[in-house]
Amino acid sequence: MSDIAMAVVNVENSASRPPQEQRRGTEPRDSAYLQLVGSRVRSQRKKLGMSRKVLSQKSGVSERYLAELERGSGNASLLVLRSVAAALGLRVDDLAFEVVDVQADNDDVALDVPKRKIGKVILVGLRGAGKSTLGQATAKRFNVPFIELNDEVERVAGMDVSEIFAEKGENTYRDLERSCLKAVLDAHEDVVVATGGGIVTDQKLFEELSNDSFVVWVKTSPEVLFERARESVALRRVGLSSQAMLEIRKALATREPLFAKADLTIDTTDKDSVESAEELLKTLGTL
Repeated sequence: MSDIAMAVVNVENSASRPPQEQRRGTEPRDSAYLQLVGSRVRSQRKKLGMSRKVLSQKSGVSERYLAELERGSGNASLLVLRSVAAALGLRVDDLAFEVVDVQADNDDVALDVPKRKIGKVILVGLRGAGKSTLGQATAKRFNVPFIELNDEVERVAGMDVSEIFAEKGENTYRDLERSCLKAVLDAHEDVVVATGGGIVTDQKLFEELSNDSFVVWVKTSPEVLFERARESVALRRVGLSSQAMLEIRKALATREPLFAKADLTIDTTDKDSVESAEELLKTLGTL
């Protein structure tokens, strides 16, 4: 074949080839979307009290891939998402729609507090006191991010908190908790953060929080903590006993003097989520 003929063939072949596809997942909006989907997967899994291992078995998707997906770094295909969604009892569009979730309870109730900068608000208290509900409602009203610190720890570690404690130990968890909290506070001028129940046992960290943030102790009675724990899916499966109540009372007795150092105490025992949010919002509105 002549050089001219070869050139014509090369041009035709080049013209018939589609342009090279840009690598997906490199655009900021793609990354944000993947993180949003990953957050939904992790949230639903935790709500069901399901470990990543169990989800892997039910969906047929490897634990390693699920960890990537939940961190927002897995470029999941719709087929993979469909398998994950089915295992979680959802439709694929429940995970894949691109509107930011509305998480706060009683969204239709208008709280009469002007929008304004609120700085860094840290919620402390035992599990079941109502930190998440209060934090979501407060962040929504002031239009600032709400962050569950344990979700950040799990995202960075690629495993559940329970797995971190079991496989790495409490010291590793505390190191991750400390570094994740620092990263969150460095990244946001205005943010509401719900922390784990044991964060106050790190005296140095708690002192730093008190200096740089507005710390709120979300408090409730041992009986309410017990009832809320009994309502959770995970604990309902294993059951609760009088030993659980003893552990709750012991944790309260040990940590109450530390929680009491907070800038504000909100007792949610006899309040619904809206009343608790109003109390905090009115305080923040006068800062």
